[in-house]
Amino acid sequence: MDITSLIYMEINIICVFVLIVLLKELDLSVDKQLRNIAFIRVVIAVLVMVIIDAMRSTVDGQPGELMRGLSYALNISYFIGLGVVSLFWFIYTEYVISNQARLRPAETWVLVAPLIIVSGLCIGSLYAGFVFTIGPDNAMHRGTLYPVPLAAAIGYVALGACHLLVLLTSRLPRLTRLEYGRLLAFLIMPTIGAVVSALIPGIPALWPTVVMSLLLTFINHQDHQISTDGLTGLNTRRKFDSYLDGLLSETHRGEPFTIFMMDIDDFKRINDTYGHLAGDAALVSVAVQLQKVCRGLPAFLARYGGDEFVIISAMPEPQHIKERTAEVLTKFNRDSGHPYQLSLSIGYHSYDPQHPETAEEIIKQADARLYDEKRRHRLGSHPQDDR
Repeated sequence: MDITSLIYMEINIICVFVLIVLLKELDLSVDKQLRNIAFIRVVIAVLVMVIIDAMRSTVDGQPGELMRGLSYALNISYFIGLGVVSLFWFIYTEYVISNQARLRPAETWVLVAPLIIVSGLCIGSLYAGFVFTIGPDNAMHRGTLYPVPLAAAIGYVALGACHLLVLLTSRLPRLTRLEYGRLLAFLIMPTIGAVVSALIPGIPALWPTVVMSLLLTFINHQDHQISTDGLTGLNTRRKFDSYLDGLLSETHRGEPFTIFMMDIDDFKRINDTYGHLAGDAALVSVAVQLQKVCRGLPAFLARYGGDEFVIISAMPEPQHIKERTAEVLTKFNRDSGHPYQLSLSIGYHSYDPQHPETAEEIIKQADARLYDEKRRHRLGSHPQDDR
């Protein structure tokens, strides 16, 4: 084994070790939400690819029919695996964006079609050398369609990146923009590594940069775990406090906003009558409906605690969010089939930068109006405006 092959092998061994440690940390520190499962799937796929890459570099050029057959198998697996890793990464980005990645059958076929084509070309390389050939010296040589698997892999990554870019150009909460921006930035290193590896064969640039990117994503992932409510998937009280403090900082102090404090009506009755599992389901249902309310708006949504939720929005007409919330919950109650009806009491307070207030004062004002509305609800009065 020459010095280049030795260095290549050592780098791959280090990558394998880092990925195993990363998987161990993920298993200990994250729950089994779909987003977390999607990220673990990416890490496992990269680990398999690093092992395959190490093995194919080891057998490349080794004499014997066994090594020749093994080289074919490893290279076919490698070029197909490039697309699999990229597809898994795309699915992970979709979970980050929307907490789901459900596709219609036609969309699934369109998404998987490049991978099917690449698989056919790689298997066909056994006979026609489309993507690669194994020469008489048992060394791998690039075929005329060598760029196709690389293009398919880049295509999946580019698709996810384009979705993130489109969202970053829209009106999003500051913390959401920061998370999407980080996820997009993490693609830079693997892209550079892929280009270097494609242009200079034998330089182990791709997988070390991918592993480094996964480590950075894991750090971002951990921050998300700390700041995300385990039941509803919404932002936590901790993240809300941080977001509100950011809005009141010197750099954002000139921007008006409205804070909405929300409480589920008769939530104790739902728990007592139908059980705590039904209560948890009600909390999740309200969270999903509030996400619909906030979709496309400059709004930050969090679970404040218990059956309370909070929205911070820069919408100039606060009443719009109250009306929109009532509409969404009315439709949900009509279609859900639950034995109970869900409704929210909402109190809000608009922050005027011309009259600065502390975070505690803003929350206190909104909270007071929330309980005023709850009192009126108990008396059977539903005011249209609670300013």
